[in-house]
Amino acid sequence: MHPEDTTYFDANFGVGYAKVSGGEVARTLEYSESIVLDMDSSDRLVGIEVLGRVPSLPVQEMAQKFSWGPSTVARAAEAARRLRSLMDASSSVSGDGVINQVNGWSNPGLVTT
Repeated sequence: MHPEDTTYFDANFGVGYAKVSGGEVARTLEYSESIVLDMDSSDRLVGIEVLGRVPSLPVQEMAQKFSWGPSTVARAAEAARRLRSLMDASSSVSGDGVINQVNGWSNPGLVTT
C-alpha cells in the first residue's frame, strides 16, 4: 500500500479522509462547507476531507477551481472513488473517533482501504 492509499470514513462522527499524495500538509482550503482540501507548501493536493456523508465529490469542479493538472485530477478522482465507496458502505460499520498519535486512526471497526 502506498502512503497515498490511506482512506477512512468514520460513520459515528461523519468524517472521512482520502490521502492523495505523500506530501506534508501546509494549509487547508475550504471547497464547501463539507469538503476541505489539504495542500502542501507548493499548493499541490495532499488529501480530501469530508465532514459528513456528502452527496458527491466533484473532482472536476475542484480541479477547475484550483487549477489542478491531469495527474492531480487522476489521483484525486481515485481518492474520491475510495472515499465514496466507504461512505456508501453499510452504516453498521463505524469507528469511535480515537486518534492514535503514532499510527493515525486506530479502531478495529473503522472502515479503511
